[in-house]
Amino acid sequence: MESLETIRQRLAFLEGVDTAQLSPERQLSYRLYRLDLERTLAGERFRHHRYVIHQFRGPHTSPISLLVNVHTLSSEQDADDYIARLHNLPQYFDGVIEQIQIRMDKGLYLVDWMIPQIAESAGNVLVGAPFDDTGTSSVIWSDFNDKLAPLRLEPAVRERLQEAARSALLTSVKPAYQRLIAAVESQKGMAPREDGVWRFPDGNAFYANRLKVFTTTDLTPEEIHQAGLANVARLHNEMRAVMGELGEEGDLAAFLDQVRQDASLRYPNTEEGRVAYLTAARTAIDNMAQSAPGLFWSAAPV
Repeated sequence: MESLETIRQRLAFLEGVDTAQLSPERQLSYRLYRLDLERTLAGERFRHHRYVIHQFRGPHTSPISLLVNVHTLSSEQDADDYIARLHNLPQYFDGVIEQIQIRMDKGLYLVDWMIPQIAESAGNVLVGAPFDDTGTSSVIWSDFNDKLAPLRLEPAVRERLQEAARSALLTSVKPAYQRLIAAVESQKGMAPREDGVWRFPDGNAFYANRLKVFTTTDLTPEEIHQAGLANVARLHNEMRAVMGELGEEGDLAAFLDQVRQDASLRYPNTEEGRVAYLTAARTAIDNMAQSAPGLFWSAAPV
């Protein structure tokens, strides 16, 4: 709610801006920023309709990804910071669990098939040393030790850091992940099989809100659906016209399947085919690079 009040304050501030005094570039920035704030405010009542976690990515994978892919170790202090972030994971996950519960209380459940996938992905973090004795090393333990190895540290300092990291994994990371998995699995038996936001309370209104944001139009969901069907029909007719030019008859789906399987329409799996493919790809990229500037309006930094 504090962030929403901040948005209202920013919109009130924008009301007092004399846009006539702004350059064209800054006027564009003004309009875009205002539109973003207005959209956020319009979607405020749907702020819990979006999943806080799902099977592709979320809080169960992002902290580990951040540590492995972004967090570097170039000093003892960096290593201590890494360990401190491991100890911060329980607090972060508690916030995620709270958000999961808020959504459950509102009837905004995950889809049932998401649950085992999320649980498996989260559980994989706890596979290997120091979490078990399978003979492998967990992703996060390997990452810490691999980054620690090149540092020039006194043996006692290295031992301290390794022991501190091990303790953080066992006393903070492991129980945090176990609580998160339990929170996700608590939806078993309540989570529906059907996917789609229509099943949420006010789902149709939420869907319309998202359409307005992503299409920047006032078209209704049905109008957009019909436009999609019309364009599919148009494309199919164009494909059938190509079939006629090629002297082909029969079903369009069968023709497309034939095209997919026709080896003569593909580069050969040889060195010559590889060179020909790369040459064609580079030519296409060069042509696109030449045409791209005319497709986008560029402005000076604002």
